Amino acid sequence: MENKDLMKTYIIRIYRHNIADSRFIVGTVEKVGVHGKMAFSNRDELWEIMNSSSIKPEKHDNQKNRSPAIKSVIQEISTKQKGGKQ
Repeated sequence: MENKDLMKTYIIRIYRHNIADSRFIVGTVEKVGVHGKMAFSNRDELWEIMNSSSIKPEKHDNQKNRSPAIKSVIQEISTKQKGGKQ
């Protein structure tokens, strides 16, 4: 009996979290060795991504399916990169 997935390695980037409510956490997950990443907007989504069999690439051009939290983080990062203030 061979188990190919004894250890999985991920890169998790957390862009925003709420200390008072640990359910609120926003970021991205990449599985090492797999092209693409997935966004999450709460700990349940993070758990589902990490327990799925594969990570599908994030679609950068399909913003209508993103949660409001992800859209907010993207807007905040974009504003900071442009040197503007909120």
